[in-house]
This record gives sequence, structure tokens and C-alpha cells, in this order.
Amino acid sequence: MATRVAIIYYSATGTTYQLARAVEQGASEGGAEVRFRKVRELAPDEAIASNQGWAAHRLESQQVQEASNDDLVWADAIIFGTPTRYGLPTALTRSARHLPVAPLSTAARKRQLSA
Repeated sequence: MATRVAIIYYSATGTTYQLARAVEQGASEGGAEVRFRKVRELAPDEAIASNQGWAAHRLESQQVQEASNDDLVWADAIIFGTPTRYGLPTALTRSARHLPVAPLSTAARKRQLSA
């Protein structure tokens, strides 16, 4: 059975998106089953439209599904990609990382019992 890897990223202008795609390629070439997901954008449309790079990346990544708790429970490994803001991950990535703690704990227990 292939290792299941969830790659979850946030990228406003596409740099972290490109890095996450490279990680996806490497994981796939290594035999992993990969789910490539983005963190839901919370910025207002006006803010995105005011930045050409941000607006272009929004179009480029519109087909990428948003991450959900199901993706995290499904995965054997989770890779987060985020730019930094003053040395910390973006708030969007931090909130996505903290939401699924209970489902991950439940999934881990199920795997231990079935092993």
C-alpha cells in the first residue's frame, strides 16, 4: 500500500504554490498517493484584485481543491507549505493546522488498533 501524503499550502502570489508542486512531484515519483490542497483564501476580492500577482495566482490555482479535515485524516503524512509573516507561518496556515487535532487523534487510534 502506498503512503498517503497530503500537501496543504497557502500562497498569495504563487511562490509557495510552485514549491508545493515540486514536493508533490517528488512524492508522486517516490510512489506516494498524493492529495494536493490549498488553504481557503479569506482576503476580500478587492484586496486580491489590487495586487496583480495575487490576482494572477488566484486564476492559476482555481482548480486546486481546498483542504478539509477529511484530507488530514486520510493522510499518513502531512506537509504544510506557507510563506512567513515576520518569521511565523501565515495565520491561514496556522488555523488550518490547529483545527483537525481531534480527527487526527481518532485516526491514529484506529490505525494502531488495526495494525
